[in-house]
Amino acid sequence: MKALITGGRGYIGRNLEHLLKALNIPTVVFDMDEGRDILDDRALSLPMRKVDVCFHLAAFGNISECEKAPAKATETNVWGTFKVASIAHMYGVKVIFASSFAVTHPENRFTVYGLSKALGEKLVLYYGGTVCRISNVYGGMDFTDLKDSVIARLMTGRYEDRGHGSETRDFIHVEDVCKKLVRACEVGHGPIDICSGRLTRIDELVEMSKDPSFPNNLRALDPFAY
Repeated sequence: MKALITGGRGYIGRNLEHLLKALNIPTVVFDMDEGRDILDDRALSLPMRKVDVCFHLAAFGNISECEKAPAKATETNVWGTFKVASIAHMYGVKVIFASSFAVTHPENRFTVYGLSKALGEKLVLYYGGTVCRISNVYGGMDFTDLKDSVIARLMTGRYEDRGHGSETRDFIHVEDVCKKLVRACEVGHGPIDICSGRLTRIDELVEMSKDPSFPNNLRALDPFAY
């Protein structure tokens, strides 16, 4: 198997590339940081015709940033996903689409991000790809550099208590996410939920962060961790 990762210089993309190399799977990274745009048909077609699977991670991914720039978010998350799915279909390449639990979350499903991801799912499914909905990811390479999540802020001393301690989140380690994405190559169209299956209260998370083993102590609670 040969793989293409769109958005391969992002947080999950870097960790996925690392896993694929460990599995001796030849991998091509396609990312805006290297001047490679998923909206460019020719640039996308060149590597696509040489691979068997495309992990489509490229996205305008921050909910608040999508609200500030809805046109850019829609262009990337909808039109860009159409380009990836349709070109992959042309060359017989399977697409594994990194979607989000935002498409079903009551507070996020009608945001620009949630709606754009939902439309992306429809396009990927239309062209025969596989949809994976990923929950809150943490850990691994470049986590605190590339993510501004509650766990990243707790790890770097930037967490501010804003009275949301009773709220719950499903957290999953990036290594487990990447392994599940690879396994998705072997299954049907989904949607596949990539999550821990365990909800953690924010105030519980704050207490866990006081342990030197954090966030490994959180991963130890995941019943589905590899």
